[in-house]
Amino acid sequence: MDPEAVLAGLDDDQRRAATSPATPLAVVAPAGSGKTRVLTARVAHRIAAGEIEPAHVLCVTFTRKAAGELTGRLRRIGIRDRIEAGTFHAVAWRQLRDRWSAQGRTEPQLLDRVRPFLREQLDVTAPAVLTELASEIGWARARMVRPDGYADAARAAGRRTRQPAAEVAERFAQYEAAKAKRHVVDFDDLLAACAAAIEGDPGFAAAQRWRFRHLFVDEFQDVNPLQFRLLEAWRGDRWDVFVVGDTHQSIYGWNGADPGLLDELGRRWPAVETIHLDRTHRSTPQITAAAASVIAAAGLPDRHPVSSGAPGPPARCLEHEDEVAEVRAIGRAIRRRRGSDLPWKAFAVLARTHERVLDLDRGLGALGVPTRMRRQASLLDDPAVRRVLHRLRDDERPLLTALGDALRGDADDPAVIALAEAGEGQRTTDGAMTGRAFVGWAYANLSDDDHEPDAVTISTIHAAKGLEWPVVHIAGCEDGSIPISSARRREARAEEARLLYVAVTRAEREVTLHWARARTHRGTRRPQTRSPFLEGFEARVAAVTDPPTSTGVPQLAALRDQLRPPEVTDPLLAALRAWRTARARAARTEPATIVPDEVLEEIAVRRPHTRPEIDEVAGLGPARRNRFADELLAVVARAEHAR
Repeated sequence: MDPEAVLAGLDDDQRRAATSPATPLAVVAPAGSGKTRVLTARVAHRIAAGEIEPAHVLCVTFTRKAAGELTGRLRRIGIRDRIEAGTFHAVAWRQLRDRWSAQGRTEPQLLDRVRPFLREQLDVTAPAVLTELASEIGWARARMVRPDGYADAARAAGRRTRQPAAEVAERFAQYEAAKAKRHVVDFDDLLAACAAAIEGDPGFAAAQRWRFRHLFVDEFQDVNPLQFRLLEAWRGDRWDVFVVGDTHQSIYGWNGADPGLLDELGRRWPAVETIHLDRTHRSTPQITAAAASVIAAAGLPDRHPVSSGAPGPPARCLEHEDEVAEVRAIGRAIRRRRGSDLPWKAFAVLARTHERVLDLDRGLGALGVPTRMRRQASLLDDPAVRRVLHRLRDDERPLLTALGDALRGDADDPAVIALAEAGEGQRTTDGAMTGRAFVGWAYANLSDDDHEPDAVTISTIHAAKGLEWPVVHIAGCEDGSIPISSARRREARAEEARLLYVAVTRAEREVTLHWARARTHRGTRRPQTRSPFLEGFEARVAAVTDPPTSTGVPQLAALRDQLRPPEVTDPLLAALRAWRTARARAARTEPATIVPDEVLEEIAVRRPHTRPEIDEVAGLGPARRNRFADELLAVVARAEHAR
């Protein structure tokens, strides 16, 4: 394979990152700058040039999906030999299982969920306490903090917990003791055990370092100290390491990730060379300017890329009266913008918290907008999948035999079919895998949702990381939400700014930020102020030249004109609103509860004359159609007759 062929289409900086002879090498790759493409090109170029062999390559990613995409890209380029690619946990799990098998040891059971174990073993039942305890244990393990050091470490890091730190530390110690007694390990145990085995066993270390001579790490800004310890164990005294990441996209500090590992890599690896990618190939100049504005307002290092794309519509920040007006405005904007070039799934609505995501999902659904909530680990959350995995927990028979029996009663469930397909594929790469081993593999690897119906994605910003959509709306951009009220320390507020940066850079063509002057929480209406991260937003965005109407994204202006609802002066729309006002007075309710504005606007555009035609109006819903369809048709008929 021609080494030059794998570099086709790369810009100058990407090419330099893919071909640099430097080791170790770090690439700082902002959102949309092509970091995965560069990583793939570097692996392929070095293989094609004869510098490395595929069998000795280890690529560490943060999701199973990313690992699959990486190996798929390499196959499309022409690299047919298999490389090792996977998450830190999955790779460590495979290495430990090989070690335990060679030693004739019985491998421990992998603890797939921490909260049920805490509930069962520590008799902790309060959901809030369970969630907090699991989070604090995860943070401590990621930071390599032991139970007896938790209180001091939590205090130094500004961790705020409902329970006293001493109580968390005590339960943390009880959790560790319960695992040892039950002979189970959690995901963090896999990392620590693998690192310790390499550090303490020269023979095992030599075998792993001989097998994996060339290390590549994606999303390095998300690495935590425990993962870095394992990376250093794999590396040993060799320097053939390539890492790629962007500290502006580091949003998992609450979970133990340390962006300082990338920023301070030169101190740890004095010989490292750093290459900065300075162009984004995803977002328009307007979106790039909006993202830069967030970074500047937070006082973070201004390393935003320059957009290589065509100009697009201006990024906007819209103010609303309250959360009801906000969701209506978002729904109306999506319905107007949707067209032949933008199906429902081209849109995403992002929010800071899961609670707000639920509110948005309900609100948009009531407006007739089809939605899907993106959730991490969605396949594993399926009850049928969990039933199948539970049946396999102690099954030491060969995988396909065990899986066949475990599918009883659930074989027709779509999620279970996906699980079975994953098992079939894993069986081809690990012929000795048992049912029990597959359970561990599944929980370490099957954590992404690949199903994408034609619906608007509603997601937390954290769950949206790594994804992109043509059009993005960001809801709840208020102080107390972004940044969240608990983020009081400088490091926490910086992470909140990076979170908003990540949200903005999910957009390819258009981005709109929304905030409300008031929100009702638990029955109390409270005033809100705009996020401090939006200070200077309008000035920064306005500095980007607006696109000519005849260039940029083709046909968008014409589509906008076509979908724009009629003005209030339209006699039909005025008649529809008059009808709604009368109906609302008779029912002693607000007009919008009868029929929302956007539904009246769509009726005015469509001008339906029959029941089948009015049934096509999105957002009217079965209940409103049954109650009001005939009256609405009569209003349309009268308006048409008056013309």
